[in-house]
Amino acid sequence: MRDDILRFIKRFAGSEDTFLYGCCYWFAFILHIRFGGKIAYEPIEGHFIAVIQGVAYDIRGDVTNLYGKTTLIDWECYREKDPLHAAHIERDCVMMDG
Repeated sequence: MRDDILRFIKRFAGSEDTFLYGCCYWFAFILHIRFGGKIAYEPIEGHFIAVIQGVAYDIRGDVTNLYGKTTLIDWECYREKDPLHAAHIERDCVMMDG
């Protein structure tokens, strides 16, 4: 499956800036819908990532080594743990309404 995911990500060549700086949630969502797994949030960088079969992906491909040492938090769990901050993130970063 890893190769399928990486091939799929390559189809978005040229859109790295879009999905790294402002729309990372939406790329994680695309990967989640297409391949399953979970959407995770990295709170230090404020970055969304798809975690599929234990591997972390964003527009750059497999980023497990970049984020493996930090705490990736399942987005649904984060929303339950800190609903006020999650609402702020959703308003300003996900919906870009801030």
